[in-house]
Amino acid sequence: MRSLLKNKLFAIPLLCLVVFYSGHAFQTIYPTFGFLIFIPAIICLAFLFLDKECRYLSYSHNIALYVLLVMIVATLFVELGSDWMFYVQLAALILTAYLVVHIYSFDVMVKVYLRLMTIVSAVAIVGYFLINNTSALEWLPSVNNINGVEYGVGIIFNYIKFIPERNCGMFWEPGLFATHLIIATVFELVTKEKANPFRLILFTAGIFTANSSAGFVLWFLCVALFLVRKKSEKYGIIKGIFSITVFAAVFLVIMNFDFILENTFLGENEYFLKLSSDAMEESSRSLAIIHNLKMFISDPIFGVGYTTTMQNIAYVADTSTSTFLMSIFGVLGVSFTVFIVYGIMRIKKVSLFSRFIILAIALIIINKEPHYMILFTWIIMFYLLKGVENNDIQVSNG
Repeated sequence: MRSLLKNKLFAIPLLCLVVFYSGHAFQTIYPTFGFLIFIPAIICLAFLFLDKECRYLSYSHNIALYVLLVMIVATLFVELGSDWMFYVQLAALILTAYLVVHIYSFDVMVKVYLRLMTIVSAVAIVGYFLINNTSALEWLPSVNNINGVEYGVGIIFNYIKFIPERNCGMFWEPGLFATHLIIATVFELVTKEKANPFRLILFTAGIFTANSSAGFVLWFLCVALFLVRKKSEKYGIIKGIFSITVFAAVFLVIMNFDFILENTFLGENEYFLKLSSDAMEESSRSLAIIHNLKMFISDPIFGVGYTTTMQNIAYVADTSTSTFLMSIFGVLGVSFTVFIVYGIMRIKKVSLFSRFIILAIALIIINKEPHYMILFTWIIMFYLLKGVENNDIQVSNG
């Protein structure tokens, strides 16, 4: 059955579904197509019954699947909210992610993802230049999403009409484009013996054209990851001194960031200004975390449920995925974050410094966007956990 599902007749539609449900603009423009997620989810349920490997509780990714399903079912029955479809869709996303990880190796996933993001970023940079400097793409059709945001739609390249100066790639907003490019950069740095410089330059260009404040921070963390990524004894002392120097420099920049903004050209960029201390303290995302934790404390066992959470939502509470899931599901809601942390810290083929940097990148990413409805995030989580047993979080070519 597994070999049958690796056939291109199944693999290509599944890839399209993963792209659609991982933040593509069409996810918010044509949400009715979301019902397609139930097809691979049902196939996954068949695997759970037919494949003994799926029932081995000695595997971390299997434990994660059952914990997450229990989390969803428990809160659904306790709260008995009217938004039952949210729980069903979330379960379908998790099952689909598990199916992808069960069928395809980490090596295959990374190769496909890097090739896809190389194409998307190259097209997006060209599209970004044409939109902001010419009238060559005025023919692109305009479509409004469910929130009334108007897009110029080119499938691989989409742009938001009122902020053409921010590159979205094919995704629903610039920050998510930057997120995918950061993930691609991390894969390029961590899974390759020799990172492809063309890809790194391309991804960097995409990140900076996205004009995402968090993207800038994450890019600097990727630079730090590049410097310390290899677990090697060669030039150990020199590399150690160099790494400490780099981290000291980064620390000084962080501590004096307000001064740097006030006295350099960076202060002219509104998205860099969002990183100032005052802006960070007053940001809706920071306030969202506090709001979510208050909701969690009100019912820490099963959570307040999706209905109550959405009725009392404040700021952009759903962007902080870690605490948002805690407010909905209670104590089991933290399992999403715990599984990601556990998987990253058990990666053996990179240095300890690298693991801490990757962890920082992951925590920033999942708490700046609503990743509970982004399929690729669940896929990465399961691969990280599966990699704990197989120790295969590394590829060498592609």
